[in-house]
Amino acid sequence: MRLKLITKFTLVTSVVLLIAIVFFAFVNIKNLRRMCMDSSIEHVEHLSETLLSTTHYEMLEDNRARVYQMMEEVGAQSGVEKIRLFNKDGVINFSTEKSEIGTILDSNAEGCNGCHIGGKPPQSEAPTAGRARFFTEADGKKVLGVTKGIYNRESCYTASCHIHSSNATLLGTLDVIVPLDFMENQAVSYRNNIIVLTVSLLLLLSGCLTLLTQKLVNIPVKKLLLHTRHLSRGELDSRIDHVPSDEIGELAAAFNEMAHNLQIAQEELREWNNTLEAKVEERTARIQSMQTKLIRSEKLATVGE
Repeated sequence: MRLKLITKFTLVTSVVLLIAIVFFAFVNIKNLRRMCMDSSIEHVEHLSETLLSTTHYEMLEDNRARVYQMMEEVGAQSGVEKIRLFNKDGVINFSTEKSEIGTILDSNAEGCNGCHIGGKPPQSEAPTAGRARFFTEADGKKVLGVTKGIYNRESCYTASCHIHSSNATLLGTLDVIVPLDFMENQAVSYRNNIIVLTVSLLLLLSGCLTLLTQKLVNIPVKKLLLHTRHLSRGELDSRIDHVPSDEIGELAAAFNEMAHNLQIAQEELREWNNTLEAKVEERTARIQSMQTKLIRSEKLATVGE
């Protein structure tokens, strides 16, 4: 199957553009997801800090009912999946999901992997990256969980309740879980916009490249091809009009000059041919005259004898 020059150029250019745009879109989507995850982690971190700060006084007073009520109110807000408190032994003392209260977390559970890393003893303070984890719940919902350690401060072991001694390091853990529906929807929307933009940009660029190639390359090349065919048929007066000022224009000008030189050479050959024919006729006439004279002389000689 024979493809035209403009078709080959458009196909190659479109493939290169498609690869470049897809790579650019992939990097952008990946960066967007990372930024959304970082933003979500930061948001949950702030929410956990705010929750601990607002309940700090009630904890010093050992007013657990008020602490749990405040967590219930925060957990009832949209954008919060679950809030729970568990002690260093993994016993869940409070959870907005009532069925979990009183159960014990496994050290390999998703809520403990921030401190229990690789089966090692729990860390006293896990890094932020370790406290955050992305996982899928049993119902298939993707969520983000951030655990925040509640550490023993001087204000804690000197409080009037005197529940914890000064030797205790970790008093408990606050675990806040939020859904990732909004982030996923945002990523999907951005991905769809990128796809639409990629297709639109590819079509626009392909159309522009096709028009430019048609005007700057295809049409001049067709003129050169037509001019070459005229020359092959001996039409040396054929010329290319409207020569562009580029490399193809230089080639067209060279074709015009070649055709002009060939035409001059043909005219010179025609003139030489005509001159040669005249000289041949003149020489033939002379030879015939000399032959006539010679014959006459021979006759005279014969008569004389």
